Amino acid sequence: MVPTEPLKKAKRREKKPGRKAGEAYGEHRRREEPPEEPDEVQRAALPECCPHCDSKRLEATKTGSQTQVELPTELELVGNREVCG
Repeated sequence: MVPTEPLKKAKRREKKPGRKAGEAYGEHRRREEPPEEPDEVQRAALPECCPHCDSKRLEATKTGSQTQVELPTELELVGNREVCG
């Protein structure tokens, strides 16, 4: 019979995984609204009937907005070319 090593204890995690609760979560941030006027505004209409029960009695209960920002297609190279050769 070959001697075996004793079982090793599992290492304990120093920090719990996941988001911290409450005040410990840190600073909450949101994207700022774009400063310029939109190029295009689209409105969405209600469907003709409810997709669940086919009822025709629909009414708008809330409105929302969505912002989409177009990224530039050409990127500008920033740096000093003399440094890298």
